Amino acid sequence: MRFTQYVFLLLLNLNTFSLAQAQKHFYDIFMGEEIVGSMTVEKKIINDLEIYTMESRLKINLFKEIENNFIIKTHYKNGRLSHSFFENYMNQSLKERTEVVSKNGKLHISKEKHQWTIPEVPFSVIRAYFEKPEKHQEIFSERLGEFLPCKKVAPSAYSLKVSMMKESKFYYDGNQCIRVEGKFGPAAFIFQKRR
Repeated sequence: MRFTQYVFLLLLNLNTFSLAQAQKHFYDIFMGEEIVGSMTVEKKIINDLEIYTMESRLKINLFKEIENNFIIKTHYKNGRLSHSFFENYMNQSLKERTEVVSKNGKLHISKEKHQWTIPEVPFSVIRAYFEKPEKHQEIFSERLGEFLPCKKVAPSAYSLKVSMMKESKFYYDGNQCIRVEGKFGPAAFIFQKRR
């Protein structure tokens, strides 16, 4: 009897591992020709749950040294966003935080002292690192807690407009994001996927 239980548990564990899939991408962050940071983006699928994680570390020297680190963790259940949080640290102090929680069929968003609800999110920025936003005219920003207009600007490129002075362009090879060009006012950064 014990041998049968052992075999059953072994098969159960192997089945659980076979249901989990993971992808991890590494990016160098350029400001001009100089590498100023790195970013890691990961996607895990466990049964009907998709877990996305992004961690970025950036260090630039303008008038003084600035270290900027941010973290995004997003969960999708059955193809819809169910939980997300974003944290941005500037010189090791928390600068901003946004959290999205699913309650009673709606997404409740908390950003600093503000709170609001939206019905659902089928596609967000972190997901755009793993698949083209082909069917989406808007993409949800985990950082801002709002939808941003998205449009195709070339056969394998999409533009995500934050404001008049802020825009990101995502470039793809197949379905994988290989490059992001971000313009944030006068500053411009390039996130280049490592080979």
